[in-house]
Amino acid sequence: RLQMEKLGFSQYWEQEEAALWKDTSVMNSWVGSHPYIDENYKGDSSSYAFSYMQIFQKRDGVIILDIDKESIQKTLSAMELGDGSIIGISGDTIGETLISQSTDKDNTLVSAPMEDGTVVFGDEDFYKETVSEAKDETITKEVTYNGSKYCFLSSPIGDTGMSVNALIPISTLVKDMSGIRLFTIIFVIVGAILALGFG
Repeated sequence: RLQMEKLGFSQYWEQEEAALWKDTSVMNSWVGSHPYIDENYKGDSSSYAFSYMQIFQKRDGVIILDIDKESIQKTLSAMELGDGSIIGISGDTIGETLISQSTDKDNTLVSAPMEDGTVVFGDEDFYKETVSEAKDETITKEVTYNGSKYCFLSSPIGDTGMSVNALIPISTLVKDMSGIRLFTIIFVIVGAILALGFG
């Protein structure tokens, strides 16, 4: 990032995105975007999934680490959970980065990024309940989403307040009943990898 000039930083404090620093006990945070900084310091919000921000001790500057969106999507796509599945990273302060999986005419599983701003997990009661339940454990439960039955998996990413989540159609799982155990193991491994990177 370019160095923020003193005048620019004073203007930054007036922005809505700087409100989190008004609590002087907050020294760092994960955020979904920082539009003022992007607009004024040549940032590109389409290139990152979310960001880690650390404020200086004297609160006169901020370090920002943007997490590459394409890298996150590739990591999620590596979890081949089956036709009709949705996989994402979610958090109260970062929104959701999502991919969907489907099989093509050759029966090959294809992953595709979902549109920015799409919310799949955050509005659902089963997700909200899981966030309050899951401290450091992977949770698996059967849920109803858009009128269909799914297996919902959620694994927290360290102490970041984020989690890796997935919805897998029950119809997909029925084809291979041993799959759920494998999916759970995959989630634990990926969650651990992400925790090492973000924790």
